Amino acid sequence: MSAYAGLEVREYVESDEEECLTLRNEVFPPIAPEDWRQDDTAAVARVGGRLVGVIPFVVRAFRLRPDLVVRAAFANSVAVAADCRGQGIGGAMMREASQFLRSRAEAMMVYTGDEVAGRPYRFYRGTGHADLAYPARAVLTGGQGRAGTTELEAKEVDASQIGPLEADLLAAFEAAWSGHGGFAHHEAGYYRRALASHIFVELPVEEMLLLKALSGGRLEGYCLVGVRPQEISVLEWAWSSPDGEEAVVSALWRLSQERDTGAAVWSCRSPFRPFGGEGWRWERERRDDVLVGRCIRPEQLWRHMGGEGPPSLRLEIWTPEGELALGEEGAPLLRLEMKRAQFDQLLLCRRNLEEDVRLQRVTVAEGTWEMVLEASSVLRASPWECHQLDYI
Repeated sequence: MSAYAGLEVREYVESDEEECLTLRNEVFPPIAPEDWRQDDTAAVARVGGRLVGVIPFVVRAFRLRPDLVVRAAFANSVAVAADCRGQGIGGAMMREASQFLRSRAEAMMVYTGDEVAGRPYRFYRGTGHADLAYPARAVLTGGQGRAGTTELEAKEVDASQIGPLEADLLAAFEAAWSGHGGFAHHEAGYYRRALASHIFVELPVEEMLLLKALSGGRLEGYCLVGVRPQEISVLEWAWSSPDGEEAVVSALWRLSQERDTGAAVWSCRSPFRPFGGEGWRWERERRDDVLVGRCIRPEQLWRHMGGEGPPSLRLEIWTPEGELALGEEGAPLLRLEMKRAQFDQLLLCRRNLEEDVRLQRVTVAEGTWEMVLEASSVLRASPWECHQLDYI
């Protein structure tokens, strides 16, 4: 709870803009008013009329698993006035946001930073967010792929130029990541919006390049990179075949040699399946920028998870923080006991209920094993992959 008497916390209105942007720019690399307006809303805090805190949110269509897209409100640039920090103002804004965002989204999410030393990670865990994904950096250090017939092409792109390429990029992305969730839903207009994001104002790149792998004029794979003096960052990549994957890694390696700088990807992928195949060497760093989230409209999400119709079960969930009920009154009842973080991970497709019950991490208070299996099928988890292009 906040220690401030007279603290007012509410949703942003347009008249807050100048003060919010000023405070935000005192804490983070500055952005312009047009960049600020990319966000959909914000939580603001005032004491005695003075603005002392702001948390902007952008609402995205977000894929939890191949068959399930939800609305997720991503927080960014949490700013509290220097003389008011450590007093619970940030937590108060997050609590208020979890209420007013329910009209806009089913979940709240954010990329947090380092688990050990990162204050943002501890802050969001303290506001009820559960761990969802653990991307790590991997640096391409060498290797040699087998000779192939794939042509490689590199061109500079920006938000205004990406449109004609979009259909091919979307097709390659779906081919590579069709079995995954964990990223913004890719649809018409996605790349234009992503490349125009104010993240590139805060963390500028010298060049934005699109590396393309072509076979007979057809796109086999691509790698969208941001070139900075210290490193080439893979913002997003995808391919439609193993040859395309190998060719994309080869193009990245060639670029890193030409620019005499390292190349790194940000990914959840296991090191047991190195990008580009066994011919390439990657140096993996410790996981970082943990993606966390919480479900703020669990009943709505539960209805969506049934596919063509709502699930036939009713779930009643006990957690130390309170009780929740999902599904229609009178439906077959499954009562479970668990931690709130487990509940959020289940609803956001990052836990396996059957395994949790078998290993006694979740307690069945009422219901049958068949009900557990049915609920586990509805809540089925998905592997996730994270891309820097989604980052805020």
